[in-house]
Amino acid sequence: MKTAAIVLLVLGVVLLGVGVVLFLAARRKQAGWQRMLGSGGRTIAELRQIAGSIRSDLAGVAAQSGSYSEYVTVTGSAEPGPAGVQQSPVSGTAAVWHRVQVERRVRQTVRRNDSTQTETRTEIVSDVRSQLPFGISDGTGVLPVDPAKAAEHDLELVREDVRGSTGTDWGVMSVEVGGFDLTAGGKDDVTETTREWIIRPGSRLTVSGTLTDRRGEPTFQTVSGVPLTLSRLDREELIDAHKRSQRILAITGAGLDALGIVAVVIGGLLLVR
Repeated sequence: MKTAAIVLLVLGVVLLGVGVVLFLAARRKQAGWQRMLGSGGRTIAELRQIAGSIRSDLAGVAAQSGSYSEYVTVTGSAEPGPAGVQQSPVSGTAAVWHRVQVERRVRQTVRRNDSTQTETRTEIVSDVRSQLPFGISDGTGVLPVDPAKAAEHDLELVREDVRGSTGTDWGVMSVEVGGFDLTAGGKDDVTETTREWIIRPGSRLTVSGTLTDRRGEPTFQTVSGVPLTLSRLDREELIDAHKRSQRILAITGAGLDALGIVAVVIGGLLLVR
């Protein structure tokens, strides 16, 4: 009985911990879409004019790099940066930005006498994003985008390659103990998936984040822990997507917290009996 009580207590604590993590993730999603609410409605030409006016007004007083900093959202088309059009490393597609992720999935089968257990684990082997700046244009002007530490949402998945599973057989070992034959063995099946996302030149792009002149020219970049968001959706669609994610995270977190509380209460009652 005590063993069951301890298991329930541990399970309850784990569920509560996961619920808290999901709640915090939901809060971050909420903060993200709330920042976007009042961040649109201005053209790139207007944003450049505002940044220039601020620098002019502060000229001779405190004007310096970083005088202008504002969270804004711009929807337009992607433009190559100073380095020109890139080629994505896997598919060789023309792009202004690319990301390549390699995921390994290991399915492990363990045989012990007449029982067989299967476990699956997934790990990210590598996840590389291009760091070269590119631009966004809305017809009135172009703004540079520094993609370092940016968050992506609904970008184009241009390639997904799955390697055939390869099995590594551990073999079978049989040992006699006390007149009993103990047999053990196993096998690993490994599958690697390579995915490539890109932003094509001229494709629709929304950039939501901090526009600052800390490097001289107004540039989109991650500032003070507030990441850029790069997406094919427009601002309204992006806000709706963040709201949906927030609701899912909040509901899931609340459900896990409720289950965790029940498990802790039942475990505590069993422990004191």
